[in-house]
Amino acid sequence: MPDNNKRNYTRLDLEARIEIQRGVGSKSFRQIAADIGVSPSTISREVLRNRVRDRSRRYGEGKHRFCANEWGCGIRGLCLGCTDRSCKVCRKVLCTLRCPSYVQARCNQLDAAPWVCNGCHHKTGCVVERFIYDAAAADSAARIRLSEERSGFDLDQSEKSEVEKLIVPLIKAGQSISQIYLAHSFEIPFTEKSLRTYIHAGVFSELTDFDLKRKVRYRVRKKREAKIAKDIPEHSYADFIALSAEVQAVATEMDTVIGRVGGKCLLTLYMRSCALLIIFLLDECDQGCVIDALSMLHASVIGCDKEFYDIFVALLADRGQEFGCWQLFDTLGIDDDGVIRTPFFYCDPRSPEQRGGQEKSHEYIREYLPKGSSFDGLTQKQVSLMSSHINSIPRASLGGRSPYELAELMYGKEWLSSLGIYFIKPDAVIRKPYLFEQ
Repeated sequence: MPDNNKRNYTRLDLEARIEIQRGVGSKSFRQIAADIGVSPSTISREVLRNRVRDRSRRYGEGKHRFCANEWGCGIRGLCLGCTDRSCKVCRKVLCTLRCPSYVQARCNQLDAAPWVCNGCHHKTGCVVERFIYDAAAADSAARIRLSEERSGFDLDQSEKSEVEKLIVPLIKAGQSISQIYLAHSFEIPFTEKSLRTYIHAGVFSELTDFDLKRKVRYRVRKKREAKIAKDIPEHSYADFIALSAEVQAVATEMDTVIGRVGGKCLLTLYMRSCALLIIFLLDECDQGCVIDALSMLHASVIGCDKEFYDIFVALLADRGQEFGCWQLFDTLGIDDDGVIRTPFFYCDPRSPEQRGGQEKSHEYIREYLPKGSSFDGLTQKQVSLMSSHINSIPRASLGGRSPYELAELMYGKEWLSSLGIYFIKPDAVIRKPYLFEQ
């Protein structure tokens, strides 16, 4: 945690947002702010700005009413089509669009601090539209806003035209950026470094990096990634082995499959309980994309009226940098009392055999996407189709059944459908790359 005496201002990071998620609803904003080392107003603005609608609630077929008079309502026949039952339970028409007595339900907890329903003990029977604070969603939204704020250049069209007229002929004549600045620094309204950045970004249509002689000779610098600590308390493979055999047998293994270096990749989750393989397409192999994918997985479980920790009892991943945010993974299966119900663990370095089931399942993926192939042209729909065919392959280890059939018995068809996974008849299963051409 940051030191209050040294910290004047800094942006909230993911760790701080996790602390906010854990504390909101059970602690005051002043207490949370003291724990993190910021002002209470910072916590208030953060929660109000980044709260999101709770998508786990369903009325009828996903039609939300949020009417203050719902419990005592007995109105019938609003659509003039039937009078045998109350309109509030009808799945065909949203009664609030026609009812003259409709009053939107309000809650003081949402109109003032804490602004969200986290930690609320009156959820049963609540008819108010819920809002929650989710650390993953808040951090993702903050990163997007920060990226948008930093995108573009503080350069108007007139300045661009004047600078372009000045520097283009000189660079085309072979002069360097430094030489141009020595002679014309008073005519260029930004720094030498900014000029190089503008040329690299293509701001000047007639100039590219190939017009800079030394630029094309430089090798691309490799960024060193921070290593994950070998022994994170309560998250090592030794801690995983210390769990009961029943928990180890139903754990879920996580890994990524790389296509073209620097391009899209696949996030795979192998469920030991039924050998089901869940696959997400990631734009990049980084922590942000993994967090977004796991947030979608969490939403699919909650949206089917299930608890995340009932399906995913424990998570086991390798030590790739994309899985470095173990603090957030701990919150995926946290219950209402703040207890971690889905613990997260790392395998030992260079020990793929500790995730043997997942490594075997990757062989199925390589039947469709051989090593060296690019994933950039794929869509999530195509990846889900591949996942459906893989999970529909009968396995001798499962008694002749497919992973889909076992998962359907254990977790229900509705959840599998929310992930885009469907059953393929055995004779219709395709295990060739031309599957994506259909």
